[in-house]
Amino acid sequence: MRRISVIFILALLLASGLRAQNDADALYFKLLEAEEYELDTFYSSELQRLYVQVDFDIPKSQLDPAYHYGVFLERDAQFQSTTISGQYGSHYLVSNLMPEHFVPGLTKPELLNWDSPAIFYGLSLDNYDRMPEIVHFRLWYYLRIPPFKLDETQKLSTGLDANQFWYPRNISTGSKVKLKLTTIPYMTLLVGNAYAAHIDKQYSRIHSITFIETVEHPSSFRLVRD
Repeated sequence: MRRISVIFILALLLASGLRAQNDADALYFKLLEAEEYELDTFYSSELQRLYVQVDFDIPKSQLDPAYHYGVFLERDAQFQSTTISGQYGSHYLVSNLMPEHFVPGLTKPELLNWDSPAIFYGLSLDNYDRMPEIVHFRLWYYLRIPPFKLDETQKLSTGLDANQFWYPRNISTGSKVKLKLTTIPYMTLLVGNAYAAHIDKQYSRIHSITFIETVEHPSSFRLVRD
C-alpha cells in the first residue's frame, strides 16, 4: 500500500509539471514556515466568505531546490493564486502523504489523517537560481465562514476554530502575525482571547491586531455582532 501511495504522489508531481528526480529526494517535502506573517483580509457578509491575502518572507538560504515545498491550509480553502518574489507561481494538491515524506518529520502527523481540518498545498519553486536572497511569498485564497448563530454568551458569532488552518501557520515554532480585516460596521473581531482594535468608516469597519502565535496554543478567528 505504501509503494502505491508513493507512486501516486510521483504521478501527481509529474502532472503538475515538476521535474521529479530519479532519486528519493523527488518525494521529499518541506513546509514553508516563516517567523512573521501579514494578513490582509476581507469578510463578505453576502457570500459568507473570508478573502485572504497572506505575505511572508523566507531566506533563500533556507530553501533547497531538491525538495518540494508547501503549506497546510483549511481543508475547504479555495486557493486562487500565489506569487513568489513578484512572479506568479503554480500550486498543486498531493494526496496519500505520510509523515516520512517530510523533512524534518512533521511535528503534527495527525494533519495527514483523512479527517484532518487541513490539507497540504504544494507550491512550485521555479527559477530558484534567480530568486533574491529574501524570497517573498504572497498567497490568495478564500474560506467559507459558517452562518452567525448564538454562542455561549448569547451573542451572534461565527468564525474558525483554533485547529483550523485559516492561514498557513508555523507549526514548528512561534511566529508573529499582523492581521487587518475589513468588514461591514457593527462587527467585532476576536483572535484567540484578544479583541482587535477597529476604525469605523462610512460603510466599513477596519480591524487590526498583532499577535504571537504559539505551537501549543493556536489562535481561533471569531466575528461577533455588536
